[in-house]
Amino acid sequence: MYNFYPFFFIPGLSALINIMLAIHIFKYRRTTGAKLILIILLLVILWCVAQIMELSSIELGVKLIWANIHYIPIMMAPAVYFLLVLHHVGKNSWYRSKLLRAVLFLIPLLMSILLWTDGIHGLIRQNVYLDNSGPMTVVGKTFGVTFWFFAGYNFLVSGAALGVLLHALTQRGRKNRAQTLLLLSGLMLPFTTTALNVFGLLSIKFDLTPAVFSISGTLMTLGVFRYNLINIVPAAYSVIINNLNTGIIIFDSTDKIADINPYSARLLGKRTEELIDAQPEYALEKYPELVDFYAEKSSRAQALEIFDNEDSRHYEVSLNQLSRKRKRNFGWLMMTYDITERKITEDRIRFIALHDTLTGLPNRAFFLELTAQQLLNAKRNREGLGMGFIDLDNFKQFNDRFGHDFGDFVLKETAMRLKNTLRHSDIVARIGGDEFALVISGISETEGLYAVAHKIFEACRLPLQRGGSEVSIRISVGLSLYPRDGETVEELLFTSDTAMYQAKRCGKNGFAVYKKTP
Repeated sequence: MYNFYPFFFIPGLSALINIMLAIHIFKYRRTTGAKLILIILLLVILWCVAQIMELSSIELGVKLIWANIHYIPIMMAPAVYFLLVLHHVGKNSWYRSKLLRAVLFLIPLLMSILLWTDGIHGLIRQNVYLDNSGPMTVVGKTFGVTFWFFAGYNFLVSGAALGVLLHALTQRGRKNRAQTLLLLSGLMLPFTTTALNVFGLLSIKFDLTPAVFSISGTLMTLGVFRYNLINIVPAAYSVIINNLNTGIIIFDSTDKIADINPYSARLLGKRTEELIDAQPEYALEKYPELVDFYAEKSSRAQALEIFDNEDSRHYEVSLNQLSRKRKRNFGWLMMTYDITERKITEDRIRFIALHDTLTGLPNRAFFLELTAQQLLNAKRNREGLGMGFIDLDNFKQFNDRFGHDFGDFVLKETAMRLKNTLRHSDIVARIGGDEFALVISGISETEGLYAVAHKIFEACRLPLQRGGSEVSIRISVGLSLYPRDGETVEELLFTSDTAMYQAKRCGKNGFAVYKKTP
């Protein structure tokens, strides 16, 4: 029933090579693009086996069965390869299109149905007979017009894949071009042999395409695994690399830039073409801190503040070594994240935690922290320090008479006047409902405290007006001096608070410097 010829060694060897490639790729099936190539190789294996069985069979009916099986991978392979190409170049909207997939696979399905029912209508093959004129028996036939429609479809899909790959060659970096060129070569070989066979331009009477596909499979496998690039630059190139609002720079093992996305190129102020194959000193020269960061070759993240045209932006830069299991390291991946908004949010949260929400002044906890630092400086420099404790007299009357909104207005106005009165090196804080505290640096004598007190009263003397109402701010101020009246924050707060109550006992709206009672 079957006659096997020595030259079946060619498609047999092709099937064996593709089986070995399929086993190899199956191990890496999680690698981007590997599953599609695996499907193509399985189709080619079916193609080779069906071709051998068709040519070796001696009965016309059996030959036609194997020929029909033979056409399944012939029609399916170009469609799967086209999807691989779309995935490789990052045409994800096309790759995921259900309509495109329906069209790609509906026509091969229709072809298969017509092939298996060809004995009824003869739309694919006509005048079918056994041709014994050559070294082996083949199916003699003439093709119907429907066959040429399907052949045109196959050439159209393959040509579209070639066009997409050729366009990708003009858009990619050096290593990406090498990978794309391998995939292009892997398609060109079977495309050429198929065309020669369909148009009868080969002297032999069987299709060389399955055998040629063993070479194509090797090239495709190289395209995925040889450069390691598909592992560090994912195939969804335009989405992951081009359109990502994150800086991505890939350095090879020689410290040259293997790839860079547009976001990074804009950040560095150079064109992408200038940066490919560039050394870090040139590529990152706009930001010396990035040059130093890369030179350290430490896999870590670092927050950097970068100034660009007087616009301060905060970035988190990470550097990670690229390696594969049981293989040497082959490069570095630098990623730059714009964390400006996050930084602003964090600063805002920190500000709220440490400041009074009504007046914007430091709150009690932050005041204690700042004062402790001021005391350390004063001790280190052997300087004096003044502390003031301020309480608004009869503040409850503002709320009772004019409402809490007016009371808040009085607090904010008092805070602003106190802040504007003192120096930037001094501290003003709201530490209670209507209580404020001051720290005045560089004061070592009582006369200095008197001078500060007079400035405060002068600032608060002017009446407040709002909504037709006018009131005067009346305050009681207590002052103490470091180190005479206390050497810790708590001691100074206590002595200045005590002095403030001394001022109140003397009729309010005045100040008093702490005097130790006998």
